[in-house]
Amino acid sequence: GDAAGRRRRRQTIPREHRQRHRLVNGTGSSTARLDRLLYKSFPDDGSHGSWLLWIEMWGETRRSAEIRQVMSELDAHEIAMITELIGTGQRAGEFTCPDASAPQRA
Repeated sequence: GDAAGRRRRRQTIPREHRQRHRLVNGTGSSTARLDRLLYKSFPDDGSHGSWLLWIEMWGETRRSAEIRQVMSELDAHEIAMITELIGTGQRAGEFTCPDASAPQRA
């Protein structure tokens, strides 16, 4: 990939992190925030351009170490946010989870 493409991919990480932090630290119960985080992880419409781009990027992870690293960082961050919300919800008594760290090992 060209330098501009690499720069755009690297810029995706902080933007995605900010969006996830806003959802995780937003208002509402842990259950509601977890629901919003998971809901925002999937498109309303499978033909949505950003969803198609994500699918294409995942396909490229087999051929590009750089894209694999970007996607790995994004995945690790999303899993950390999910784990945080599970733990918060569990401590608040909203739900039970025998092992709140399980998403990190999946």
